[in-house]
Amino acid sequence: MSLIDTDVHAWSRLLSCYRFLGDADGQRVAAKATVAQAEKILAQDPSNGAALSFGAGGLAALGQALLQRRAEMKACAKGLHTVQ
Repeated sequence: MSLIDTDVHAWSRLLSCYRFLGDADGQRVAAKATVAQAEKILAQDPSNGAALSFGAGGLAALGQALLQRRAEMKACAKGLHTVQ
């Protein structure tokens, strides 16, 4: 299988497919890639709501403490609440 490495949407879809198939190893790989790409996008565009959502989904799939990582993602998106 081949994906565009920087496409967070594709990684997130792949994560969903692996979850449906019950492939824990595949889920872990796709979740890590989803989070990594979401973080790259948020570094360039902190107001990208899709990246925030996909990143949170990836973190949830990894079973990490969302409260710890949420603070990092919020720091990237700190200007989001001022958008009108």
